[in-house]
Amino acid sequence: MKFVDTASLSLPSGVLTLWRPIAPPLSDERWRKDTRRASCLQEASLSSTFEALNSGVTPPPSWLGCTFEMAADLDADAFAAALRLWINRHDTLRSRLVPLDAPVANSQLQRFTLDPGTADIEHVTVDTAVSIAKNEPLSTVIEDLFDEQVGPCHWPGYLLLTISHSRATTVCLAVDHSLIDGYGLLKLPKELHMLYAVAQGTQAPLPPAASYPDFAEAERREAEALTASNEAIQRWRRCLEAFGGTLPPFPIDVRHPDATAPAQRSGYLKLLDEADTRAFTQQCRTAGGDLFSGLFACLAKAARELTGNPAFHTMAPFQTQPSQWSSSLGWYVGMAPVTFPLGEEETFETAIGHAAQGLQALKMLALVPITRVAELLEQPLRDTFMVSFMDLRRVPGAREWETWRVASFHSRSNDPDEVCLWFMRTHGGLIVDYRHPATAAADRVVADYIAWAKRQLNAIASTATWHIPSS
Repeated sequence: MKFVDTASLSLPSGVLTLWRPIAPPLSDERWRKDTRRASCLQEASLSSTFEALNSGVTPPPSWLGCTFEMAADLDADAFAAALRLWINRHDTLRSRLVPLDAPVANSQLQRFTLDPGTADIEHVTVDTAVSIAKNEPLSTVIEDLFDEQVGPCHWPGYLLLTISHSRATTVCLAVDHSLIDGYGLLKLPKELHMLYAVAQGTQAPLPPAASYPDFAEAERREAEALTASNEAIQRWRRCLEAFGGTLPPFPIDVRHPDATAPAQRSGYLKLLDEADTRAFTQQCRTAGGDLFSGLFACLAKAARELTGNPAFHTMAPFQTQPSQWSSSLGWYVGMAPVTFPLGEEETFETAIGHAAQGLQALKMLALVPITRVAELLEQPLRDTFMVSFMDLRRVPGAREWETWRVASFHSRSNDPDEVCLWFMRTHGGLIVDYRHPATAAADRVVADYIAWAKRQLNAIASTATWHIPSS
């Protein structure tokens, strides 16, 4: 499963069609004032975006994208009907957050929501003749459309395109990150295939989906009840003190010197095939851990080999979606620090024990929205080094991803110092997608770091002991 920038996508040539949700203007009374507030992440993200716009600064795009294939003879009416069913099924897709002149109920944003059946779909063929004449790749055309039309400050905040060609119809969609997370994005190929079947009358209607705005309001109430004396907040405070008052950076300095840095560079690497991933997982279990803690042990070992640092520090996201909201689309991500020691002579067995202990508090800390943590600690929290691990095998439709040619991608980032590593367990093995600043140092250092980690993963899978570099 690739999670790359748009330029890295392999897209077929064909007829490009835009599928745009349409609705009455915001002034129309069909946009109902909704008392359910934005989630904590939405509140912070959108408030910052509106503040930047008011200052004359255009925020960078923040969407997540996905491509997959459907039938070559796609029925346009049935596909439009499927998209209407999708919008009707998820109230977050019929919802809009707008800035308030003055805060209400501790919120800077007001939600407005359409009733099911109010939104519609229009589709138009995109003229790519000018882009073809300029020798612009189709990926550039698509990225420009998403950058222009997908954002958090206007509705709908999502857009779909199809490319009709002889083999299939390739669907490209982008959703602003304020509406969806990585797991939710990867559920969409299966859901839209099913809704297309419903529209064609070959499948029974899907059950109603849970509501993300309902979750958001519940989360706000729980977060507001927390105080600085809460155990999770105190553990956050101790972690920050250990980090010197800021969240941990990448182990080696890869910052771009300019605040207005060029777009980050991204990449993809298969670390272990399915057989080796199974072997690695078994070695982790024998050592008293699991794939998650074993991966972090290998990352710590790689950092130790490259820097000599006796401890590993990073930030890690955690999926916070409760089971009762599993059918909803939303931004269900918590962040928490992970830290543990790693001595020079540590065996894999002791290292995985340290990693497991470091990861033990992840869920408890991540369930407190990081924006609320920042409020209670009275300091900004910016994470510049993130390690994500997702086991995607149970995502609905994962078995069909290869057949459907599913790939995910993200909007550009111009961050001068952020390094993101996304490790994913799929039915084909263990892979990593990564993004880092556009510097020669980052190109070299991040590649070296991942290569070191891969050597350790392979060594543990085959021998249960660390790879020892030759002198």
